[in-house]
Amino acid sequence: MIDNLEMRQLEILDVRLPSLDNEQKRKLYRLQSGVKGENLFLEMVQKYGHPNWKIYSDYWFSYGKRLQADFIVITDNRWLVVEVKHYDGLFEYIDNECYLSGNLLNDNYLATMDLRIRHIRHMAHEINTGIKVEGLFVLINENSEVHVQHPFDFDIKLKNELKRYFTALKNSDIKPITQNYAQQIQNVLNKYSAGTPFLPKAISDSVWQELKRGITCGQCGSFGVNAKYRSLVCSICNATESKEQALIRMINELRLLYYGAEDMITGGRLYEYCDKKITSRTAYRILEFYNKGKYKNK
Repeated sequence: MIDNLEMRQLEILDVRLPSLDNEQKRKLYRLQSGVKGENLFLEMVQKYGHPNWKIYSDYWFSYGKRLQADFIVITDNRWLVVEVKHYDGLFEYIDNECYLSGNLLNDNYLATMDLRIRHIRHMAHEINTGIKVEGLFVLINENSEVHVQHPFDFDIKLKNELKRYFTALKNSDIKPITQNYAQQIQNVLNKYSAGTPFLPKAISDSVWQELKRGITCGQCGSFGVNAKYRSLVCSICNATESKEQALIRMINELRLLYYGAEDMITGGRLYEYCDKKITSRTAYRILEFYNKGKYKNK
């Protein structure tokens, strides 16, 4: 499943702040839309593709210029570079510009796609010049339409065309990837990996003061939870959760809010964040166990 840390932080702020500003609202909508589209694509390639294929997602790389590929689907002799857009409306390419429902988009996504493929082709050919490197630009939204007459060296597909596309690819690219080839792939991807530049930033003290305190329900997300002996019960949906598990969720929220500044996450802050619905002793104890790795798999 595709995730995005900036999106997750904004979702927490959306629940706990009186209101996001307009820029934050636009960014959250854009990120949620993008993640939804990428997960839809991942579901389809897993459903209609071949289990022998390797799928790499959100790959940031530097090959003369920093670029990102939503997906690289690798078969025994092919690298498929994929860009996914969850656009609702008509996508057009007119006079070297991209438009959505008649509105000019900020970036020339198709020209960038062409550059992305060429750079990844050079990377793949460090392993073997016989590897076919191709591109797939996907408009995954059910309401997407496309009108592109310019001849690009990659495929542009709507969601309803993907089943046939991957079924045909599945019938031709069926050989397993050898262990040696898999290692060569990983070595090349590691060599040019750049890491995402888009990570959450730790919230300020003023934002912290604005946050609504309390433990949210793990089921419905409301703040209507009541503490019992060892559990929390939601007064809205009646879901029950152990205090331990609920506190792990709250710690993970704080880790996103204070991304890159985890020294700010103390037992006292956790106690306050939970609106003192648990004892300070419990907050300090669970946080100590968490930091020691007891809950690393939860």
